[in-house]
Amino acid sequence: MNGPHGRKLPDSLGESLGGKGVCPVPFTHDRLHEAHHWWHEMAHFYHEPEPFRYRLGAFIVAARSVTFMLQSEKNAFENFEWYEAWREKAKEDRVLSWLNGARTAVIHRRALEPKSWMELRCIDNPRVLDIDDEEDPRPFRFRVSPFVCTHYYIRDGWREDHPHEYERHWEIEGLENRELLEACADAYDRLDEIVTEAHKRLAADVLSYRKPGSPRALPCMEDVLKYRIVRTSMRDGREIWENEPARLHDHPEGERR
Repeated sequence: MNGPHGRKLPDSLGESLGGKGVCPVPFTHDRLHEAHHWWHEMAHFYHEPEPFRYRLGAFIVAARSVTFMLQSEKNAFENFEWYEAWREKAKEDRVLSWLNGARTAVIHRRALEPKSWMELRCIDNPRVLDIDDEEDPRPFRFRVSPFVCTHYYIRDGWREDHPHEYERHWEIEGLENRELLEACADAYDRLDEIVTEAHKRLAADVLSYRKPGSPRALPCMEDVLKYRIVRTSMRDGREIWENEPARLHDHPEGERR
């Protein structure tokens, strides 16, 4: 089938995923793409507790099924023993072990409660001038509940005359001391490695977007902090979320969540 300008359009999932030619493990490759999609959804809704949690569950489902799909497509390989060796090695990887044992049913608030946090920081607060820097070099920093949308703090929280910075940190039971977006990026990288290896063993091309020297398979996953921190500014006496992403839940004035 040809599209505009005579360009040949893919006739199958395998053709649409193949770097050059046809992808020999299209369902495996497709699930890796799905995991990438849900990772970005998590990043996009990082400051919206409920949507973030739902998308985390979707990421886990997609990511866990990458290897399930690969096993279902094992007939494409003359010898599949290399995968068993990788799976044994994966058992020693903390993030993959967590992912393998994760169940979307446990992605509830209670699982996120123990170590997740949110910090509010005052910016350009005129009262900071009265604070002794040696006594408190980082004044006006407060821990607040992460289980409230950031819009609440911006619009219905403290009514002040200066902007703020809001930083969130999501962490889950079973993956202590690991920020979730970063950990899920690690999981994606491990899965990208096995999918790339599968292509190589089938002499198939796979596009690589990794930057030289980067630990990440995809450049879009390198800077996690930019999703975790929100900065505001003051405009006509109102606090405004700078560069607010589209599609976030828009709380009406006076609504408290």
